[in-house]
Amino acid sequence: MEKEIDISVIIPVYNAALLIDRCLDSVFAQNGIYKTEVILIDDGSTDNSVEIIKNRREQSQIILLQQKNAGPAVARNKGLAIASGKYAAFLDADDYWLPDFFQQTIRFLCEHKECIAVTVGQKHCLYGGNTMVTPSFLKDEEFNDTYFSDDIIKISEDGWLLKDFYEFWGLYNHVCTGSLVGRTNVLQKTGGQRTDMRICEDTEFWLLLATYGMIGFIPKVLFVSDGGAIVAQYGWAKYVKRFQNIPSFNVWFNRLQKRMTEFQVKIVQANLNQVVCGISRAKICGGDIKGAFENLNDYMAGSTVPAIVKIAHLGKIPFYCFAQTYRIYQYFKINRSVVLHKLHLK
Repeated sequence: MEKEIDISVIIPVYNAALLIDRCLDSVFAQNGIYKTEVILIDDGSTDNSVEIIKNRREQSQIILLQQKNAGPAVARNKGLAIASGKYAAFLDADDYWLPDFFQQTIRFLCEHKECIAVTVGQKHCLYGGNTMVTPSFLKDEEFNDTYFSDDIIKISEDGWLLKDFYEFWGLYNHVCTGSLVGRTNVLQKTGGQRTDMRICEDTEFWLLLATYGMIGFIPKVLFVSDGGAIVAQYGWAKYVKRFQNIPSFNVWFNRLQKRMTEFQVKIVQANLNQVVCGISRAKICGGDIKGAFENLNDYMAGSTVPAIVKIAHLGKIPFYCFAQTYRIYQYFKINRSVVLHKLHLK
């Protein structure tokens, strides 16, 4: 009898030739013996990403799907729909896992049947060579389990059970694509990620997932996000395309509003305000300055007011001037990384 697949890894691929091998190497080099299926969804790549994938020696474990460019959420949903593993995880083609990722997450979910998913600590590689560890307390050498009250977490030998996911997320924003492994049947039950969003679609999905059951956390850095090289390679054009025709925060929040309680929304209000501002900044980059201004009407009172909201309160003309300046700044910031990338290649 053929062994059941332990985990399905779902990887959207778009012009990722530069880093796809590193990503796949990290999947196939995991410690422990787990039957794995790797579902790669090519999202209309114009480079040789598909050729690289087809030349991998692990073809028996790889399922390659191809589609016209429709965005990562569409690709992830397509992969999730055919996933046959007991567990499933998303991984972006420019990111990678450390060798103990499978071992730690699968063991946790085997031990804690009450949890529908578990997430891990992350390291994010930023522009300019800087790094950021999330949650931030993991970089504290004096960190220990006494950081938190029993109301928030329950300590176990292999990780933490988050009694209140929303309170923990509100403090640390601790989940991202690539950091979570979930039970496949539950992930499929959610209906997948929002396909009308190309920003914060993963954040919306994690908040939705938490309404289906308890999520655990392993306080170890086991995932690395490092997409700077891709942005540096393709520059402003790829950056702007992602941010065009983005729905407002109200549209983004619609599905969550039907499942989250008022108390849960209040707990994560500051984080939701960050999403409001993030969508407005993205709309500015995409050229929709009017939409960016109107979107800020959804900013919820009660937390520290950021500069972009204060400027919007001054009126449309000051906001328009700010938006044009911000867009020019982002243009030069992204294109600077392209120049530095090309110089590095030389």
